[in-house]
Amino acid sequence: MGEHRPDYGPRGYLPDRAARRARKIVLREQLGVGWVVASVLAGVLLLATGAAYLWWQSGPPGAPYAAVGALDELPAGHAVRTTVDGTDLLLVRAGGRPHALAAPLEAVEFCPASGHLESAAGGVWALDGQRLDAAEGSLARFAALVHQGTVYVDASAPEPPVPPADRDVEPACEPPS
Repeated sequence: MGEHRPDYGPRGYLPDRAARRARKIVLREQLGVGWVVASVLAGVLLLATGAAYLWWQSGPPGAPYAAVGALDELPAGHAVRTTVDGTDLLLVRAGGRPHALAAPLEAVEFCPASGHLESAAGGVWALDGQRLDAAEGSLARFAALVHQGTVYVDASAPEPPVPPADRDVEPACEPPS
């Protein structure tokens, strides 16, 4: 009579037209409770691992960063000289965050009127350490971070100083004493 068709396999589960076109078909069946439990456990494990990582990363920075002091002790709009690991630094809290620069030899103060660092000798620097009055001597920058109200500075690796600019800038504030 006719061709014998098995009642199992692809032709047994699919209509004739679909069975002719399909080469490989994954037949699905209902998943058991074990798969649901395994996926929930995998999700919980993933969340726990992520939470542990975030908790571990939320601590203070490690070496080579050194704690300089509390952010509250660094007055806003002022420059403070300090020494970290034998390096003389100038910490400036202006422009939104603390800046750590290599301390110049002369006394330097932040001028709110100009937004620059100014010295009694007439030197003017931007907050990134660039000398603005066409003289030599841009200041090297150091990485500075704030964690839970404490300022940390990496004094081991200064960034190269920005080349001086010839902007013909004059000091706008009284010279520091």
